[in-house]
Amino acid sequence: MANKQLFSTSRQHRARPANTVNRAGGKAYKLTDAEVLCQYVVTSTFNDTYYAKGREQLDKIKSVCENVSPVLIAKAAVYGHESGKMKDVPAYLLAVLAARQEYDLLTRAFPRVITTPKMLLNFVQIIRSGVTGRKSFGSCPKRLINNWLTSRRGNKIFTASIGKQDPSLADVIKMTHPRPINDEQQAIFSYLLDRDYDFEMLPPLTQAFENFKKDNTLPVPNMNWTALTNCNLTPNHWKEIAKNMPWNTLRMNLNQLNKHKVFKDQEVLDRLVNKLKNPNEVQNNNAFPYQLLTTFQNMGSDIPMSIKLALQDAMEIATKNVPVLGNRVAVCVDVSASMNSPITGNRGRVSTATKCKDVAALIAASVARTNPETIVVSFGTQARIVPNYNPRDSVMTNSNKLADESRYCGHGTNASSAMEVLRRYNKSLDFVIFVSDMQSWMDNSYYSPGLMAQWNAFKGKNKRCRLVEINLQPYSTTVADHSDKDVMNIGGFSDSVFDVLAEFAHRKDNCRFTDVVEAVEL
Repeated sequence: MANKQLFSTSRQHRARPANTVNRAGGKAYKLTDAEVLCQYVVTSTFNDTYYAKGREQLDKIKSVCENVSPVLIAKAAVYGHESGKMKDVPAYLLAVLAARQEYDLLTRAFPRVITTPKMLLNFVQIIRSGVTGRKSFGSCPKRLINNWLTSRRGNKIFTASIGKQDPSLADVIKMTHPRPINDEQQAIFSYLLDRDYDFEMLPPLTQAFENFKKDNTLPVPNMNWTALTNCNLTPNHWKEIAKNMPWNTLRMNLNQLNKHKVFKDQEVLDRLVNKLKNPNEVQNNNAFPYQLLTTFQNMGSDIPMSIKLALQDAMEIATKNVPVLGNRVAVCVDVSASMNSPITGNRGRVSTATKCKDVAALIAASVARTNPETIVVSFGTQARIVPNYNPRDSVMTNSNKLADESRYCGHGTNASSAMEVLRRYNKSLDFVIFVSDMQSWMDNSYYSPGLMAQWNAFKGKNKRCRLVEINLQPYSTTVADHSDKDVMNIGGFSDSVFDVLAEFAHRKDNCRFTDVVEAVEL
């Protein structure tokens, strides 16, 4: 008999041969240029990750943009910002369209991507840097910028100018020369440019700010607190500032308010707690689950328990729309060393405290909440089913529990060990999800990634099961082969991944992440 290990007819040996290696040295499959673009637009922040420098990411996106259609570039920009909730790469893709003079696509995508002052300044910074091949705006981008400026009332222009920014909003006004549409806009433009202006024509908020700087016994202006810090603020001022904070600003500044003893006032504390956990506030502010987790992780130990509980309530609201994926679901969470990288890249002292493994744990905990039969597996060098996992515990509690699994699983990356655990579990499954940076390197089979060998063996007894790989980082390879109609690769870490999961779970045909991005209507 011939060697059965080489000539077996079992499904285990039908995996497509690997055609590259990943950054960790493991066998892998290349993503196409379109797939790379869709992956990067929802994961890259142009900051260093565990395996890739920010410059490498920029060079990769430059390269793939030369090989994909301008329509896909525009759609990726819109999807990356609207669904992926990303900033830098969507702004860069608009700058690419501007450099290529794809003005029709730029005009359609611009208002959907440039939705905040931060996005406008990102776009201007990228163009002026010359990284896309030109430093000048051109008539169409300049018109779009000026339309953005002149469509906003004076109060909004003033609030958009607050903070240390490079370029600043005043710099943008100097560069593009927007024509004011009324006397108020003329006054605020002159005010920002430090030119002569008519005080009475300034927007009401700007007038209130200037008056408060001279006399802080006046009512506190309802504006970003960072502009008021040089106004000799008293504890009562801080209470008023806290009560006026929008939901997202409140979430981001809990430590600051605690420092100024705002929470010592029970009436104010109760009001802020109710705002944080208000379902309408959470939904209207499009709360990003990972941002809530970051807030929770960064809170000082002396923050009142009622605030911490309110954030947990907000998390439950933010993740309640996770779909039901099947009767039996498994989520495999990568807890290897590379997953200790900050989810949005390394930015030095201002890097987020939230690591890739925290987001992976958050996704697993969210899926388990709406799919109570979920089996949760952690993997590193080896894998195990997480013991005593209770899906009824809060998402925040389970996220913290899962993120601590690395001490049991080791620091290498062996994705196939998780699949092997499921295969030996010997119970049918409808859906298997891997959440990882997909840089598995310890489990190479004879000619393909070990994960696919284990998956094919598993599929022999689970013919209707589907496999999804959620890739959290901007890399251009995968160890899950989506040429298999039952396999899908998703990029990103926003709650939009749950929508993609649901679509794949309930479709009978193959579905690729590029299909989701290409479905965007411009």
